Amino acid sequence: MTFFFSLLIALEVSSIRGTVIIFVGNKDYNHNYNNAVACACIVSINKVPRIVSPVLVIHGTEDEVIDFTHGLAIYERCPRALAPLWIEGAGHNDIELYSQYLDRLKRLINVDLTPKCPQTDLM
Repeated sequence: MTFFFSLLIALEVSSIRGTVIIFVGNKDYNHNYNNAVACACIVSINKVPRIVSPVLVIHGTEDEVIDFTHGLAIYERCPRALAPLWIEGAGHNDIELYSQYLDRLKRLINVDLTPKCPQTDLM
């Protein structure tokens, strides 16, 4: 449901600095709600082009709940997509165990969403 709630916030809050769409799940609930999660993502994909903030898409290449191609489709529809993170070998419930996950989130905060100061010509 991460994608669904991120999408709702991104569509309603125009001043948001960035949106992160991570295809992950809760191990305790996925076995009961796999179809609901997949349906929420598929129905919402058409709303992605309306997100005005920069968007970071994170998806594991071996996701057994939401196919990796859905992550690619989300990324392709984002008008302000940042460099995505495709985690080779990550599934639906283990993406946060990969070091590049935290590294990419740090880059998002420290580089991608850091306001750029205009350079002044001192000469």
